[in-house]
Amino acid sequence: MKKSNSLLKKLPGYIGYGVGAVGLDLSYGMFYSFLSYYLSSVLGLKPAFLLILTPIARIWDGINDPMMGTIVDNTRTKFGKYRPWILIGAFSNAVVLTLLFTSFGMSGTKLYIYIAAMYILWGMTNTMADIPYWSMIPSFTSEAKERSLVATIARTFSGLGQGIITILTPIILPLLSTGMTTEKGYSATGFSRWAMICGIALILFFGYMRIQYKRDKRCLQRKAKIQLQADIQNRGSQRSARRIYDIRHAFKCRLVPDKLYGCLLFHRCFGPA
Repeated sequence: MKKSNSLLKKLPGYIGYGVGAVGLDLSYGMFYSFLSYYLSSVLGLKPAFLLILTPIARIWDGINDPMMGTIVDNTRTKFGKYRPWILIGAFSNAVVLTLLFTSFGMSGTKLYIYIAAMYILWGMTNTMADIPYWSMIPSFTSEAKERSLVATIARTFSGLGQGIITILTPIILPLLSTGMTTEKGYSATGFSRWAMICGIALILFFGYMRIQYKRDKRCLQRKAKIQLQADIQNRGSQRSARRIYDIRHAFKCRLVPDKLYGCLLFHRCFGPA
């Protein structure tokens, strides 16, 4: 019963985390479901261009992904190692998504070079947000079942983001399109405007995640502080004193990766006997 109540209190924080996946998959869905059509049918680029560009981008992703993982793992800030990169990556990916679906009237070689650069930049900025986002799950709890719950919630919201793009894009694009359109009623301006809307939504979803995560973190810190004070007052033993020293030493020497994990460590050490 006590465990169930504890899980219910944590659930809003888990849902807040999952909301961020909606934003990621708005961008992901636009890129993988509609970019090919936009480049070939709207901009009129040759299909061979994508056949060459795609494997080059995948090869770079194979190099870029582990690099980003190493960078994230070695990041040490007062905001933790995941959140700074998630926010930077989300904002960057939103901007690049908009630029990728905006041609600025370019044509010929300039357009090919521009699209190639934006295509690769999209993959880099998506990785910048995606890797720390999914790597963040273990920082919520040390319980395997709760980690599975967090991952399930995030995947559910991820599917919701994909669904939004799949269902709404064919409906909204013709409404946003002006000028020359394709047989489906899509135009370059329509794609540009819709990509900008999705980019803004991406930032807002991650902004909400950041606020919710911060609240959940403050709650954990408050509980840890209360539990620590109670332990000092009620368990004035050498063992408790040693635990306090060990945790302070871990913070001082930066052995604790971020403050949230530190709060979990406090709770684990000073929980009910």
